[in-house]
Amino acid sequence: MKAISYQRSAISYSRSQKSEVRSQKSEVRSQKSEVKLLRLLRFDTFVMS
Repeated sequence: MKAISYQRSAISYSRSQKSEVRSQKSEVRSQKSEVKLLRLLRFDTFVMS
């Protein structure tokens, strides 16, 4: 019985790690898009002036 509960906890742990990695990836993606927007804004202001 102990082995089964250990296996279950290991599975849930790996799942939580996967979801953590996924959220980190989406965070990085949103940061990249933010940087792109900032660059576009800077470019626009540079062109306007």
